[in-house]
Amino acid sequence: MLHNLLIVDDHLMFGGAMQYLLKQYDPQLCSEAVGSGKEALEYVRSEKPIDLILLDYALPDLDGIEVLRQILRIRPDQRVGMISGTEDIRLTRQAMEAGALGWIPKHLSEKPLLDALRLMASGEAFLPYKLVGEMLSRQENARVFTPTELDVTEHLIEGLSDKQIAQELGCEVRTIQVHVRRLYQKTKTSNRVTFTNKYRSSY
Repeated sequence: MLHNLLIVDDHLMFGGAMQYLLKQYDPQLCSEAVGSGKEALEYVRSEKPIDLILLDYALPDLDGIEVLRQILRIRPDQRVGMISGTEDIRLTRQAMEAGALGWIPKHLSEKPLLDALRLMASGEAFLPYKLVGEMLSRQENARVFTPTELDVTEHLIEGLSDKQIAQELGCEVRTIQVHVRRLYQKTKTSNRVTFTNKYRSSY
């Protein structure tokens, strides 16, 4: 059941508006809103009951996924869902791997939002249909690509150079060049344009 909700978003007007709108659909819902990762962690350290934390990915002081990890270190059984203005499959995967129960786009309307929150508060996962489809496509690709190759693929599709990908993944440029050549071999493509055109629709 969802009785106590903590909203973590640096746009306090957004958090306040969400509180108001959710209250219209569920008058029994008690919610609090804080504007930073630090405030969220302070709240979590208190003994106040929290059925669900709705955590913005983009916070001004701490990375949202790092806040998620810290929350779960403090309260290992705490249920947390991420909210964001972006539907990025790579960020969604990182959040789910870190322990999030779901990823909610900010454009979701009030009733579907409340349904998603209730679902996560019960311990179930929630993802929008678009992200579910992208994750299924990724699972199909995972049969062909190694985890590193999948990461390189995502950056190739974003238009990053070999040097930029190396910086993102923390490795040597020549290592990325080897991965890129293997990707071309596996997919029977010959350059970035043909590769990204073939796989952009899967991400």
